[in-house]
Amino acid sequence: DSPYSDFTMEAVTAPTVALSGTGVEIAWRVRNVGDTVASGSWRDRVVLSQDGVFDNADTVLGTVNHSGPLAVGDAYTVRQSFNLPFELTGTWYVLVKSDLDGSVFEGTRLGNNVGTPGTSLVINPAPSADLVASSVVALSPALAGSAVSISWNVSNAGEADATGPWTDYVYLSRDGQLA
Repeated sequence: DSPYSDFTMEAVTAPTVALSGTGVEIAWRVRNVGDTVASGSWRDRVVLSQDGVFDNADTVLGTVNHSGPLAVGDAYTVRQSFNLPFELTGTWYVLVKSDLDGSVFEGTRLGNNVGTPGTSLVINPAPSADLVASSVVALSPALAGSAVSISWNVSNAGEADATGPWTDYVYLSRDGQLA
């Protein structure tokens, strides 16, 4: 049997609840349990998975680069913040895979490269703004082709501040409905 490195994912920690669009801190520890020093460079990847299986259907949160050496019996720990996508909600598994590309020779000892915390991550929708137009006033009479003076107020009935610019649109309707 050739000398080999063998990365084993010893621990992964992540929160159990988070809001979409926010940062979460994820940490993991990888140990070389092989019989030779791991040298060169390799990458670890952090994903969210709906089925708990590390594959191409997962949502990638980030990739972390490493370079050796990592001696036999030694470990490294990573603690990093990753931003959750705004559109993701529901229950997800956090998975971390060491040596993503197989850059470090581990022979056939690859079954211990993926780790996950003991619990899933529930991602709830982040609070959002809810802009509401009110007190719409148009002076009448209006003649076809002429300018009309219109005023209105906009308030935020949502749970979060309205940040950034927005555009108000004015529509003409016979029955007060948008069709």
